[in-house]
Amino acid sequence: MNQDPEQRAPLSLARLAPWLLILAAAVYVVHVDGPFIFDDLPFIVQNEDLRRLWPPDWLGLGGGEHAQVNSRPLLSFSLLVNYAFGGLEVRGYHLANAALHLCCALLLYGVLRLVLARVESLASRADGLALASALLWVVHPLNSEAVYYISQRSATLVGICYLATLYGFLRGLEGSRGWLVMAVAVCALGMAAKEVMVSAPLVVLLCDRALSGGSIPYLLRRRLLFYGGLAAGWLVLLRGLWVGPHGDVIGFGHGVSAWSYLLNQCNMLATYFVRALWPHPLVLDYGVPRDLGVGDIWVEGMLLLGALAWCGWALVRRPLWGWIGASFFLLLAPTSSFVPNLTEVGAERRMYLPLMVLVAASVVLGNALLVRLGRRCWEGGVLVVLAVVFWGWATIRRGEDYTSAVAIWQSSVAALPENARGHANLGVALQEEGDLAEAARHYRLALALDSTMAEGYFNLGSVLQAQGD
Repeated sequence: MNQDPEQRAPLSLARLAPWLLILAAAVYVVHVDGPFIFDDLPFIVQNEDLRRLWPPDWLGLGGGEHAQVNSRPLLSFSLLVNYAFGGLEVRGYHLANAALHLCCALLLYGVLRLVLARVESLASRADGLALASALLWVVHPLNSEAVYYISQRSATLVGICYLATLYGFLRGLEGSRGWLVMAVAVCALGMAAKEVMVSAPLVVLLCDRALSGGSIPYLLRRRLLFYGGLAAGWLVLLRGLWVGPHGDVIGFGHGVSAWSYLLNQCNMLATYFVRALWPHPLVLDYGVPRDLGVGDIWVEGMLLLGALAWCGWALVRRPLWGWIGASFFLLLAPTSSFVPNLTEVGAERRMYLPLMVLVAASVVLGNALLVRLGRRCWEGGVLVVLAVVFWGWATIRRGEDYTSAVAIWQSSVAALPENARGHANLGVALQEEGDLAEAARHYRLALALDSTMAEGYFNLGSVLQAQGD
């Protein structure tokens, strides 16, 4: 008997989806010769711990100079493998980052397919909506920092583990205990990649409540071993933090209060949201926290409080949408809440996972709007293709900024001319290329913005000495 075309379509789309995602992710292989920049130099180029597998100096059991990377064993191991196959040939590192990003996109497609298939009103379009979301996300320019900036590979690694944990759980709901075991193992592995994985057990629990129903205490009792296993992964994270990998730059009592940092994050969250809608200009370095008052961010603060209040309401009345909203904030909470980071007020790579939530929610809402307006599926598909092409082109253009240290810092300074560190790093890049006059000018600009920058004085002095002054 011939199969109905509407029943064949999802299967065909499922087979085509991986190839479309591979094609879309290819935007990141256009510029694979960009150099190591900024933190790549101390964490990769100068990190002798990543030169041999044994003894495992890359585990950073005693902390040390490279503890910020070494305390994330999965990140260290991936960089070590890169070095084993190609030394410090930068192209291999870029290709590996692009491949990891593709893995995230494939997993995102798989997770969304399983989630949407369980929503009665969306089940018939689950494949199309999942593919549209994954395509839009994989080419989104806001992800460029996590892919082009080699040492930020931790974002893609934790993305793979986070999504694989969700995928294993969703498959486990179908009755296979093996998938649940896999989810527990991958969750623990993710804790060895980046601290943002800390929220994974709670996000899975809220997903369980949204799809399975029942109260949280009931679900915890029902799957006690599973959630106990997920929570046990926190021990891996604690082990990484035990060596104090971030030193005195993250935490309380180091010069920036929790309240001040929270106000700064209100401003940064608004910036992230705008960049998700219109990803320009993109900035490598947003600088350090500023001294802000409530009056400086009251609009952003009110919007944020409103969003949090809506999430609280939705968790009670609309669990699926509540899970989506809560996931966005839980993914950002470890880096963008009230725990101060003295050296970095914000970073676009922090949106690597939260952007998945925004894109998927936008696609579902857009689909609902088209249905309400009586439009056909292919019309929505055309809009998605146009957005993918536009964002893919923008991502390739952003990749041009990563082809040299001077270019990436010039783009940063152009976007945030008040960032002293941006001028200082542009000065270093110009000095290394032999443009001493321009280097000195940017060092002076950096010191005018921050007169306490010791390295600015040192670098300016070295340029003047080289000029015979």
